[in-house]
Amino acid sequence: MIPVTLLKQMDFCEAIPWIIQRMSYQEPDTFSLIKGREINLNDVAKKLNLENPKFEVFVSDSIISGKVDIIGGKNRLIVVEAKEFHRRSFLHFRTQLLAYAYLVNKEIAPVERAILFMGNKIELDIKLDKTHLEAVENKIQKLKSILDSEDPPVVNRDKKDCISCQYRRICPVTSY
Repeated sequence: MIPVTLLKQMDFCEAIPWIIQRMSYQEPDTFSLIKGREINLNDVAKKLNLENPKFEVFVSDSIISGKVDIIGGKNRLIVVEAKEFHRRSFLHFRTQLLAYAYLVNKEIAPVERAILFMGNKIELDIKLDKTHLEAVENKIQKLKSILDSEDPPVVNRDKKDCISCQYRRICPVTSY
């Protein structure tokens, strides 16, 4: 089973999921990860006026799995990913959110919206459609291909991209 968080890591560099999975690398907990565990998801659900909220729902299919922060609604669901701190760049969180929406849509019930709640406000409110689901499916297949390979993926990174990467000292493809 592949964790959704590895899809998120692909947005930084395709070598990262390979390093984590193939080299059994354990990422250290970051400050934002630790603080994120303190988010009161019930408060977030109330701020969003979510009907019938469920919290920290584990969902999986035959390939990927993850824990969705909040699922609200009855027939057409709303998936929420909550982050403690606002970020200027959050493409990786969008990927994570859409992957959770994909899983919920596939395994639980149709998803109408996917919300990224970050720094105490709605940062993204995505009306889920077929294009989103297909993009996630394609990304999952690409990730599966990377992880199934004995060799790390070829990445053409600029040296400056690798300088601040926590994986640079163990990365088999780094330009650092």
